[in-house]
Amino acid sequence: MDTINELLLQPGCSVLYQGQPYKILQLVGNLKTVMLEDPISGRRLNAHIDFLSSPASETRVLTEPTVSLELISDEDWAVAQKRMAIIQPLIVGKGDRQLVRSIMQQHSVGQATIYRWLNLFKTTGQLSSLIPSRRGPEKGQSRLSAEVEALVRASLDEVYLTKQRYPLKRVYIDILKRCQRHKVSAPHSNTVRNRILAIRKERALRLRHGNKAADDKYSPHKGKFPGADFPLAVVQIDHTPADIILVDDMTRMPLGKPVITMAIDVYSRIVVGLYVSFEAPSALGVGMCLASAILPKDNWLRQMDVTGEWPCWGRMKKIYADNAKEFRGNMLKRACEEYGIDLEFRPVRKPRYGAHIERLLGSFAKEIHCLPGTTFSNTQEKGEYQSAKEAALTLGEFEKWLLHLIVNIYHRSGHSSLDNRTPMQVFEDGIYQKTGLPPRINGIDDANKVKMDFLPFYERTIQENGVQLDHIRYYSDVLRPWIHTMEEDSPKSNKKRKFIFKRDPRDISVLFFYDPETKAYFSIPYRDTSYPSITIWEHRQILTRLADAGVKKFGEARLFEEHKILQKIEEQAVTQTRIVRRERQRARRQSSQSKSIKQELLTSVTVVDDLLPVAGSVVQHAPARLSLLSGTIQPFEEVEYGK
Repeated sequence: MDTINELLLQPGCSVLYQGQPYKILQLVGNLKTVMLEDPISGRRLNAHIDFLSSPASETRVLTEPTVSLELISDEDWAVAQKRMAIIQPLIVGKGDRQLVRSIMQQHSVGQATIYRWLNLFKTTGQLSSLIPSRRGPEKGQSRLSAEVEALVRASLDEVYLTKQRYPLKRVYIDILKRCQRHKVSAPHSNTVRNRILAIRKERALRLRHGNKAADDKYSPHKGKFPGADFPLAVVQIDHTPADIILVDDMTRMPLGKPVITMAIDVYSRIVVGLYVSFEAPSALGVGMCLASAILPKDNWLRQMDVTGEWPCWGRMKKIYADNAKEFRGNMLKRACEEYGIDLEFRPVRKPRYGAHIERLLGSFAKEIHCLPGTTFSNTQEKGEYQSAKEAALTLGEFEKWLLHLIVNIYHRSGHSSLDNRTPMQVFEDGIYQKTGLPPRINGIDDANKVKMDFLPFYERTIQENGVQLDHIRYYSDVLRPWIHTMEEDSPKSNKKRKFIFKRDPRDISVLFFYDPETKAYFSIPYRDTSYPSITIWEHRQILTRLADAGVKKFGEARLFEEHKILQKIEEQAVTQTRIVRRERQRARRQSSQSKSIKQELLTSVTVVDDLLPVAGSVVQHAPARLSLLSGTIQPFEEVEYGK
């Protein structure tokens, strides 16, 4: 099973340090050190949290979903959301018997069921633990076909989400009629009811009752940002193209502008997540940024060779994002719900909801304008500056520069809106005074699982030669049982079943296949393992070359042949660049030496001219020296080696 373990760091929690059990007493000095107490001897000591682990008895399993997030039906997800709403008062409250009895009466749910749901959620910490168990196909519980799904959604948009405020019965009648016209079986009324419950409440209120009703209930009051009362309460996320041209690692040729995706904690203004790439704004960048926000940053800083501390990790309560399509994907929404994160979208024409992150990106843009290769903000500011010619930083070097700017300068600088305190000071004080350290994910496998949950997914069928994605075939024996598998709900239509795959854009030589039987991800390499690893950006560059050449049909062999050509071009460019660089250096040196020799000779001639009236013997040598000035003067190194 694919699980994630969290290390609980609140006072009173049990931990292991150097293999021995201890209790956490309190934070010490910074957000990376805690005071421990030996429960037997009473001995106390300070320990860095990187060296702590969870005892097996108190390990908190974050997620062990019944199925992958992508495969949970909307109906099951709505049921889980409904169950969460029922037990929510017991999670945030004291959970006394009177409250339990009140919930039982209000929702007609048994006491044992309520406690079972509560224990499931407390054990896992994630919404997917509350989806209904499936012991086999039951009547009315199978997933809707794509055609019926489209009809249901159309009815919800055109009938339910309107100012007419039609009741459920009217909506269901409309769905029945649509299904009759298309000669398909209609879903059960409970399915329609659950779909309505799954609609975001603010959206439903806005479309059915108007903007004013929605604003009155959900819009914040003027003053400080609503809900940002402690660290990680509210996070804003956005992305922007950076005003700089970056160069290739090998050739140092200009490549283009990178895109920065950044997340900021509104309470403290600390940066909690970052992702830099040549990827256009997309769900991929958003997911990678949020994964970096949740995970510790220590290994990342070490890999980038950046000194400094960035003691920030953990799940935020709410994320505010703009209305761009990359933030509205179903996968991102479901991943946020799974990790208990409330994803909200900024109201249209109300920029204050994203003001903090936009101001921060604007401040960083001013710093970027000082780097070589900057494009500045506008052509007037740029003037005659040639950005591509001056470009010098690679993507990795720019990311390292940006990390240093965040960790060692921005986080440590006073902020006027924070009473001239630094973001790091406000964040640390908030952790000490209000929340304590959030649970921390330490393991490599656990960190990879978090990243996997936030990555976009692809659905593909499995053939006898594996699976194909973007002209490349992948294969592993893990796929063998699923070759030519048909859809269970449509065996007569000969419709092949599609499976979930994910990939890391920085290395597409491996796909990650979700096995629906073992409920775990498996690595699927290239079918032809002789092919080199490439990034998604190299892959797109190859596709662009083929398109420019008018090639419409090609296989993976041609694709990797083009990759070899690109490598040769890069190698030649590197060699040529070195030759050109060496020749330019030699030319500069020759020019400098030539000017020096000419200056010496001019000085000598000046002396000769001064001596003409009195020293005839010197005058006889002057023509020879003067002839040197009109000819080509070779530097000493060229004369010595006969060049």
